[in-house]
Amino acid sequence: MGIKFVLIGAGSATFGSRTVIDILLSERFADKDNEIWLVDIDSKRLDRVLKFSELAKNHLNREIKIFATTDRTKALPNADYVITSIATQRAQLWEQDFRVPISYGFNHPYGENGGPGSVFHALRNLKILIPICEDVKRLAPNAKLFNFTNPESKVLHSMITLTGVEAYGLCHGIYACIGFISKYTGIPREDLEVTSAGLNHFYFVKKIINKRTGKDILPTLLERVKNDDAIPPSLWKRFIEIFDWLTYPDNYHIGEYVSFGAEFTGTKYLFGIESRPLDTPVGIRGWRYRMRQVLGDKVFGEIPEEPEISMEDLLDGYIRKGKVDENILKNSGEMVIPIIEAMETNTKIRVDAINLINSNRYIENLREDGVIEIPAYVNGKGIHPIDTGKIPEPIAGYMNLQISIQKMITETFGAKSKKFLLQTLLLDPFVNSIEKTKLLIDDMLYLQKDFLPEME
Repeated sequence: MGIKFVLIGAGSATFGSRTVIDILLSERFADKDNEIWLVDIDSKRLDRVLKFSELAKNHLNREIKIFATTDRTKALPNADYVITSIATQRAQLWEQDFRVPISYGFNHPYGENGGPGSVFHALRNLKILIPICEDVKRLAPNAKLFNFTNPESKVLHSMITLTGVEAYGLCHGIYACIGFISKYTGIPREDLEVTSAGLNHFYFVKKIINKRTGKDILPTLLERVKNDDAIPPSLWKRFIEIFDWLTYPDNYHIGEYVSFGAEFTGTKYLFGIESRPLDTPVGIRGWRYRMRQVLGDKVFGEIPEEPEISMEDLLDGYIRKGKVDENILKNSGEMVIPIIEAMETNTKIRVDAINLINSNRYIENLREDGVIEIPAYVNGKGIHPIDTGKIPEPIAGYMNLQISIQKMITETFGAKSKKFLLQTLLLDPFVNSIEKTKLLIDDMLYLQKDFLPEME
């Protein structure tokens, strides 16, 4: 029997094309018994990724079959692996997630994975994801599902709890931290083994092993950062100074989870597409811009110039030429296909971060019913989370509150209850008014009525 991959949200030029390339680059998945099914509701975008995928397949001389459909029920039967990355009108709705809570004085940064905006983000995506998970359980009950959709920990909790699907969440956030460690210490990435524990975009680095010496360099690194005047004051640095907490080197992501985040980020809208300030970098370059704000010029260096071409335009160019080149045929760096390859070949690998339920108290002092992010080993028998022990109590306190919010989002979606939605938002660290929260709910349910689940 061959292996069947189903990519849902594959019309995304970045997610669809990069995941297909990762599959095609693997010798294990090359033969004609294997299948890739691309699924998206946007037929035009889906067709672009299909045409590009066929060009890449021919260039690499692979025999794996590639199909595309707008109907996931045609793709899912007997799937082995389902990979999801979905969003609807992301830029426009993200701006509402950000601006409307701030108009009521709820000064959250970013509005994507934490803060009141993330609650509406989660509910919108659950309206799409839960029916997908129900179809997976019905049509491919033995499939493993890997999710890239944000807000990762919130939606994954609901996906698992409400449908029983075997699902895991993946994110490259930890690699931003590993990249900083490597650059700052001069130790190559491949010589570092970083163990972190916590939540997606809000993790706590427990140790950093230099594999050449076997020594934990974390204590020395923390002291060096504290005393390094080249690194400007920032929320990220304050976490190190106050809590000895090395985490994601971006004020915006970590600031989403603590009530004082906007003290370091401000409340200017820096993201999205149409309405962003003209001088604001976006995409990868924007992320590097924010990294430089946190780490400083001397540590992070200059922002490299990047070609001003979208992934859609890049794929269209290859399609017009009728061929691809080696520049595009590179591994994405995402871990989903290496994980699947390790399971299929019974090869043991270590994954630096995977999101799953804390069912066996892999983080001892976080709640066992919440979604956490920790390292894991993978082999032919599956995914094996690594026990990471306790984390410091102040940090556990912040994280356990977020787990309560995860659970309440699941209850809110399951019951379609405005009362539960109010309770959920009142838990959030940025929310400080009952009456304003009620008005916020009414506004968002009206503005996003075509995208949010109906509430009673």
